[in-house]
Amino acid sequence: SVRREGAGQKSFSQAGRFPVPEAGNVHCDGAMVGVKPKPMWTASAFGGLNARRNDQQYVSYNPNNLGYGGMLHYQSMDRSWDSNLYSVLALVQQTQGSDVDRRYIFSNTAYQWTARSRIVNLMYLDLVPRTYIQTGFFEWQQRLAQLWTNRLSALGVDVIEYTRRKGVREKLDSSPYKEVREAITKDFASPVRMTADFAYGRRDFDKREKHEYRLIVNFPRLISPQWDMSLRAGYRDNFTSQDIFGRFGLGYYRRNWELTFESEFGVEKYDNGETMHPVYFEVANGFQISQKTLIALAVDYTQDEHVKIISAFIKGTYRFGSHEAAPTRDGASPRGRL
Repeated sequence: SVRREGAGQKSFSQAGRFPVPEAGNVHCDGAMVGVKPKPMWTASAFGGLNARRNDQQYVSYNPNNLGYGGMLHYQSMDRSWDSNLYSVLALVQQTQGSDVDRRYIFSNTAYQWTARSRIVNLMYLDLVPRTYIQTGFFEWQQRLAQLWTNRLSALGVDVIEYTRRKGVREKLDSSPYKEVREAITKDFASPVRMTADFAYGRRDFDKREKHEYRLIVNFPRLISPQWDMSLRAGYRDNFTSQDIFGRFGLGYYRRNWELTFESEFGVEKYDNGETMHPVYFEVANGFQISQKTLIALAVDYTQDEHVKIISAFIKGTYRFGSHEAAPTRDGASPRGRL
């Protein structure tokens, strides 16, 4: 896609294949235009072919499917770091031939009223084929003391969103699903952050439940500002199995490139008496060739007693124009801070 900002950034236009995050999980083969009548407000509209239908995991050329909609976006201009309000509201319609496949309202709000308190909300309210909440998410983040933080969240998804989120090895049929999660984080004086969390989830179709307990330790800037490491371990009563798992992550960051490695090992004891030992590895690299060119590559490998799955991702980006880009970082960013 190509995008152009108008003079003074009061208008913009974009054409090609591009995601529209302000309208939810939408990808468009078409065009988008927008105006910014005031510094805090943006209004925009898009239209074209729907590049990712509900039944598709990846973007594709869908000549008989249309998608279009409009968005209203608000970003407060508070000069203080302590308070901030971001909110977007969108109405989207997707058609297949002459039939309306989906019509929904999308909203996303993040409100921070003090340096210690923040709420985040996201919702898809489907209007066609019936009115219901397809996906709903709410999180309350509260700093309890100088180095302690609490996060309480609730999530609800329908069959379609469950299909998108479930792991590549999961064999259960998709189902509407609800989950609550509680996480307590402790920051230490040294650059170490420890999180203990608990999650409870329940599938609607078969009433199966999941309980998960995790301990996560992050070591940003471990050896030097260029190194980052994370460790996590946990137990999961996972619908049809009892799992013990551990995960290790290591990252090395330079001014113009980064290299990360992730690995996970587990033991899964299923209700039918079978025991499996899944392993997972990922290697990812991002390289900024110049201020205009960026390349990213990732390779994943997953294996258990029945399957071996290899997947890869590659992305190339080129910037046109002479506007300054955001500064590149000179070290590892603390995981989980943004």
